[in-house]
Order: sequence, then structure tokens, then C-alpha cells
Amino acid sequence: MLAGVRRLPALARRRVSEKPLLPREIDDKLVPPVWRKAVYANAELPEGAVDRDAYVVCVLEQLFRALKRRDIFASPSHRWSDPRVRLLDGKEWEAVRDDVLAGLSLDADAEQHLKDLVAVLDAAWKQMAERLEEAGDDAKISIEVQPNGPAKLNVEKLHALGEPKSLHWLRKRVEKILPKVDLPDLLFEVHAWTGFLDAFVHLGDGKTRMKDLATSVVALLVRESCNIGMTPVISPNIEALTRSRLVHARPRHLPRQEGHHPPGVPGRDGRSAGLVGSRLERRGPLDDTVHRRRGRPAPC
Repeated sequence: MLAGVRRLPALARRRVSEKPLLPREIDDKLVPPVWRKAVYANAELPEGAVDRDAYVVCVLEQLFRALKRRDIFASPSHRWSDPRVRLLDGKEWEAVRDDVLAGLSLDADAEQHLKDLVAVLDAAWKQMAERLEEAGDDAKISIEVQPNGPAKLNVEKLHALGEPKSLHWLRKRVEKILPKVDLPDLLFEVHAWTGFLDAFVHLGDGKTRMKDLATSVVALLVRESCNIGMTPVISPNIEALTRSRLVHARPRHLPRQEGHHPPGVPGRDGRSAGLVGSRLERRGPLDDTVHRRRGRPAPC
């Protein structure tokens, strides 16, 4: 592994267009079956040539997996170094041994403790082997011994469990219980609980003398969230919903963020968009009344 990694810089500098990479120049042991087609069978390269880029990525992937398995270590490194190197020994260990063992609740001898852990692990392996033998062909897992020694655990894909009738009934019941409210009314109601609209302060000094600012903020939030433009939320008869008020409040209390849709784009549902302004107008200035309107479609 390390020899193959050390050769990667030279391979990266190689002009493969002039001198193609050949199979004998790479370590075939570092190419698992899943990578063989990409490394050895690139149709855009001359016959018999190796895809240099695919081989480099393949080796780096094997390096990363080896680091995660702690088969190899990196130094200097805190995460990928050998943890055994940092173990205390000699006088340093004797000075803190009692405190460390007490903190870990380890009173027994180290050799006896390790023997107990080995016995537990061995019993678990034997129990799993017995259960696999009892299951026979119906077993969902299998253990495959690799040619290089390590064992591989294969697990079949688990299928989704069916939903019981009680779950279907509960889902429909909850849908019927939930009230259908207008989006502006919902925002005002949440504000009555939390006061979140008060957080939309002036961008400059954090203070404002606007009357019914919360109503203007709700109109702007509906405009942004439903992507319906300014017209559906304007009401000339209410000072907090006039075009001049909303245009003035928009950049000062709701500064535009990256990724928002541009203003003026029609909503998906023209009928719902057209209802927003009238509902805000009927709602009027903010008060402490909790509104729950049932049976009316939400604006978006």
C-alpha cells in the first residue's frame, strides 16, 4: 500500500498521452474488482493501457480505507496516528495508574480483564455461528472469508415492513383534526406565542417608529415564502399594507439573502395568491386574538 502511494506523485507528473501507463507498471493488488473496469478498460485509451487518473483515485481510496481501519498510520497527525505511541509507560504510567484505573472502574488485573473480554467476544461469535447454522438458507447474513485472510460480513437488503391498518387510520385521523388556517393568520398566531416578529428590527439602529410594523412584516414574509410578488399583499386602504410602506420596509427589515427568488414572479396558484392581500386586510393590525379558521384553503 505505502509503496503504491509513494509512486503516485511520479505517476501524476507523467505525460500519459505520450507514454501510456502499462499494467506492469502499477500494483494490481491495489485495484479491487469494483475498480478494474475503470482502470483497465477505458475505451478512450489505447488497447492495453491503464487509466492513470482512475488508478490514482483508486489507490487514494484504498489508502483512506486503510487509515480508517487503522491498518496504517500517518505521522505527524492527531487523528490518523498510532494511538499506541501516546500510551504512558514506565514511571509516567506508575504515577497516574491508580487515578486512571479508578476513573475507568477497573480494579482487576489487566491480563484478567482482557481474558474476560475475549471470552465475551468468543461467546458472541459462537452464538452467531449457531444461529446462522439454524437459519440455513433463510439466513439474511453470511460470512465470506477473503483470499487475503480477513472475513467479510454480507447482509442482504432489508425490505420495507408493511404499515398496519392502525397506522393508516391514525394518519387520516390526524389529517382531519389539524385545522386549515390561512398563512397570515398562522404567522400572527405564532407571533402571539413567541413574539418572533419583534426580531425584525431596523437594519440600521434596531429601532423603528412605524405603526403596525408586524403587519407589514407578515405581508413581506408571505410574499417571499410564496414567491407571489408584491401586488397580492398590497392593500391601499391599510397603511401597513400600502406599496410605499412595503417597499420602504423590505430592504430595512428583511434584507435580501442569497438564493432567494427575484420579486415579481407569479405564484404557482394564482387563486391562492390573490387571496393573500384580502386576508391581510381583513386581519388588520396585530392584536392578541388567536384566530383559527377551519375549512378555508391556505394561500400557498
